[in-house]
Amino acid sequence: MDREILKELDKNIIKKIEEKIGKIDERMVESYHRFNRLDFIDNVCLCLNEKKVKKTIDEILSDQILIRTSYNENSINFYVDDQIISSISSPAIIFFMLKLLDPKDGNKILEIGSGVGYTSALLSYIIKNGHIFTIEINDILFEKLKENIKNFILQNVYAEKGDGGYGIMDFSPYDRILVSCTVADITSFWLEQLKEGGKIVAPLSTRGYQVIVELDKVKDDKLEGKIHKHVHFFPMKGNFSIVSHYSYYEKSLKSLKRIIEEEASLNTHLSNMFEKLTKDEIDDFLFYLSINDQNFISYYPLEGFQKNVCYGIFVRTRGSGIALLQNRKVYFWGNEEAINIFNRRFDDFIKEGKPKMSDYKLKVFPANKEYLKTDNEILIYRKSSITVFSK
Repeated sequence: MDREILKELDKNIIKKIEEKIGKIDERMVESYHRFNRLDFIDNVCLCLNEKKVKKTIDEILSDQILIRTSYNENSINFYVDDQIISSISSPAIIFFMLKLLDPKDGNKILEIGSGVGYTSALLSYIIKNGHIFTIEINDILFEKLKENIKNFILQNVYAEKGDGGYGIMDFSPYDRILVSCTVADITSFWLEQLKEGGKIVAPLSTRGYQVIVELDKVKDDKLEGKIHKHVHFFPMKGNFSIVSHYSYYEKSLKSLKRIIEEEASLNTHLSNMFEKLTKDEIDDFLFYLSINDQNFISYYPLEGFQKNVCYGIFVRTRGSGIALLQNRKVYFWGNEEAINIFNRRFDDFIKEGKPKMSDYKLKVFPANKEYLKTDNEILIYRKSSITVFSK
């Protein structure tokens, strides 16, 4: 197929990226045009008419309609043996994270969760005389990663198979750490392997709600930074996995899926209130709920397609109850304590002036450090770290 169509689409994608995240520097634009996402994978899983459709890259490139459907400013899910195993995030999210990371020529960068190596390739070009050390836990992805490093002649990219939560100690310290999967911890290993004055950019999950955080190392045992925007990445695997601790998935909670789809009732009052909020205000409320309430849950009835995600309260004492927000509608079932908590939290959010997630500052310490919080701080203890949110 003539790749002129892709060139035409690429111009439009760069325009959309910059509409969403602001101007990106010329070297990042060049890196985008140098590497095509479709060249890194063999198969794609599309969502067409609310259904999953699996296509090979050759099938997509031979069909102009499929090209225009799949090749846009969205993430690309790919599969092996009928299973979606990862994705290449939307270009706007990738370049937003790279913009926050602020990579410099000659930097030494650690990437956690390589996938098939698309972001590694972008960084390889951007930092020119620097080096990327990237780690991937999945056997299939790691083999594809090595193949892509060879095919694209990424001479300054070193790949290692292993649990990214531990980083790669041998080549530390690093100027930057980029995390390309959702994590529930900013692990003590990353903190230790980052240079003072260095930066970490990561999708951080708090009770399943994922936001991009930008953190600077200000001391040997301390990171400080900002919260940026809500995202939806594939979760980290290994000893620091988020799945069993912070989110609820269809495979592990089939009964919850049935309750949501067949037995939950609509709360008209709250649903009407959410209809009046902007998408950003809803994201801000869900972030507020995730850091303020230990009952908060994220539920993924169809993992991989963000619009089906539910967020809410799951109370399991004195009789189970749920209150969930999905597509601006609030549903509830069982113990009324769940919907009452949800309602109170929403009222508090409104009374506090609908605080934005970007209003919050974030500090991260190792979990073994004692910390005395002030009245305006929220502490969350994680497996390897303490995160402190404050306005």
